[in-house]
Amino acid sequence: MDEYPELCLALRGHNVGFWEPLWRDSGTVGRRIGRSGPEVRDFALKYREELVGKLKTAPMTSVEPQFFTTGDKDIDKCLGGGIPTRCLTEICGQSSAGKTGLALQLCLSAQSTNTKSVYITTEDSLYIRRLSQLAGRFSHASLDNVLTSKASAHPMQLVKLVETKLGSLMKKNNVNLVVIDSIALFQDWINDAESVLFIETCRNLRRLAHQHNAAIVVINQVRERSARRFGYDIEDYALYTENQERFLTGWPTKPFVWGLDEGRNRLVPSLGYTWTREIDQRIVIKRTEHGRRIELVFSRHSPAASIDVDLTSEGFVSAAEDPTDSDEFQIPSQSFPKHL
Repeated sequence: MDEYPELCLALRGHNVGFWEPLWRDSGTVGRRIGRSGPEVRDFALKYREELVGKLKTAPMTSVEPQFFTTGDKDIDKCLGGGIPTRCLTEICGQSSAGKTGLALQLCLSAQSTNTKSVYITTEDSLYIRRLSQLAGRFSHASLDNVLTSKASAHPMQLVKLVETKLGSLMKKNNVNLVVIDSIALFQDWINDAESVLFIETCRNLRRLAHQHNAAIVVINQVRERSARRFGYDIEDYALYTENQERFLTGWPTKPFVWGLDEGRNRLVPSLGYTWTREIDQRIVIKRTEHGRRIELVFSRHSPAASIDVDLTSEGFVSAAEDPTDSDEFQIPSQSFPKHL
C-alpha cells in the first residue's frame, strides 16, 4: 500500500498483520500501533478495494488432471478415476459420516505415486492414532510423508496460512495433496464484509492447485436450513429451487413433492452458493441403513454417480463389486455451469 508507507511500517513494527484492520476496530488497531483511528479505517477501505480487484479466477489450462487413488478401485471408478489434481474438491457430510476418515485415507493411498501431503486442521488436533491404524492397509505409505499444520483460533489464521505459507511449504516439500479439515469456520463470514477475504482464500487455493499440479481437498459440514414456503404454481414444479438444488447440494435425495415437502427443513452444505461456485467437485458421504454411501454430486470431469461403501477399521471399501450410478443424479455434471 504505497499510499500509507508510515502506517505500513507501524503495522510491521508492531507485528500486526495487514488484514487485522479489515476485521478489528480501527481505534483498537490505531492505539496498538500508535496511529489514528480514522487513518487505520481509511487504510482498511483502500486495502479491501485492492483485494476485491485481485479476485480473479485461476486461469484454466488444457492440461489434463492426474488422479490420486482412494485405495479402492470401485470408489475410484465412481469418482471418475479418483481425486483430480488442479482442482478444488469438497468432501461434506453429517457428523460422524466419515469425512475425516476418507481424507486421512487419501493422504496414505496417494503415496503410491510418491506424493506428499499437507493436512491442515481447523478444529481438532490431527487424528494420529487413526492415521496410524489406516497405515497398516497401505504398505507403501509412511506417516513422515503427511505434514501437518493447525489453524484453529480464528479464520484469519487460515487466510494467512494459505496466503503466505502454504505455497512455499508445497514447493519446498514437493507436496501435491492438501487437505483442509474443515472450511466451515468461515460460516459467519459469508454475509459479512469479510466474505471478500473468504473468496480471496478460495481463489488462492485454486491458484496453488494449478501452480503445483496439486489436489486441494476441503472438508465441509452440513447444516439444517430453515423451512421456507413459496407460492409457486404447481405447473412449474420442476423449476422449484427445492427441486433443482439437489443437483448441487446432494440433498434432498428425491425430487421435491408439492404438498409433502413444502416447508420441511433441509440439509445443505455450509457456506452456501458462495462456496459452491468456487469448488470443482462435491463429494457427499451419507449414512445409510447398511453402512455409508459416497456420492459424486457434481464434477468438472465426471458425471454424477454414487456407490455404497463400508467404513471398516482399515478405512472405506466398496460394498459392491461395481459402483452404480445413482438414480437421483442422472444428469451429467457438464450440464451445469461452473459459476451460478
